[in-house]
Amino acid sequence: MGKNTKKIEQLKKIILGNGWEEDRWGNFKKTIDGKEYRYKFQPKTLRRERSYRSADGKKEWMCVRSIYYKNIELQATGFTVIK
Repeated sequence: MGKNTKKIEQLKKIILGNGWEEDRWGNFKKTIDGKEYRYKFQPKTLRRERSYRSADGKKEWMCVRSIYYKNIELQATGFTVIK
């Protein structure tokens, strides 16, 4: 069990509770104002990404923000980035 396992599980519950859907790879996706976003859990960071179409028409993901778990403060209905 990793150092961030408990925080990751709590974050997943919060994200699901806010209308995000988990995909088959464990990422969480949601469409906001016609744009598709996802949260991607990595060993040390939580990434927020946005989809776009590349020049050849392929769907790609671009990192919007990367946050270390140590800089995330959990709350009852969400989380705050403290750094």
